[in-house]
Amino acid sequence: MSDCLSRILRSFKLQFEQLAPTGKPGEFSKKLAEETGDVPFGGEEPGGGGPGPDEKGSGGLPSLNGNAGVGDKDSGAGEGPRRKGAGSGASEEQIITSPGPRIEFQNHAGADRVIDLGNSLVVNTQHPDFIQRNPSKSGKIKLDARLLNYVSLVVAPPCVHRLFERKGKVPTALETGTNIVDLSMRLEQELFATMLGSEVGGTA
Repeated sequence: MSDCLSRILRSFKLQFEQLAPTGKPGEFSKKLAEETGDVPFGGEEPGGGGPGPDEKGSGGLPSLNGNAGVGDKDSGAGEGPRRKGAGSGASEEQIITSPGPRIEFQNHAGADRVIDLGNSLVVNTQHPDFIQRNPSKSGKIKLDARLLNYVSLVVAPPCVHRLFERKGKVPTALETGTNIVDLSMRLEQELFATMLGSEVGGTA
């Protein structure tokens, strides 16, 4: 959905900052590789170890030192400190520029149909107009023809505003209306061709 809008706006040379993955290891990968995370699973740090149930190993036979199975101590069973880290992804992110804003779906009860965050346009899934048009009962967003038409119409105005802002021009009501209709129709056609019938979560 965001890609469709970016393709349409590419010729207008607008710039929006977006996060994109890189080939560099992210925080999660580094912690696993360097063994300097925040969840211990070995060594003398808290994290398990010690005798298993009834001093028995996983095979049902008594273990050599009584240290197999689920531990009952606060220390690990491995040699030296070993930790797993928690992170949001396996690669480091970078900021890139895109010709169009990112389109997201979020719950904002009482807010407008669309929230302009500059680099992102948030379609409010709690607005009554959105709820009325979303046919999905599973909690996801079902992109049928009616909802794609709605998304196109609410996303177009802030984009048109940005276009005139870049030109340094105050448009007439007719110019504004014409451009909003043109952009929404082009976006709707792109979305019909690529996303009709899809179900999405929070970002598209």
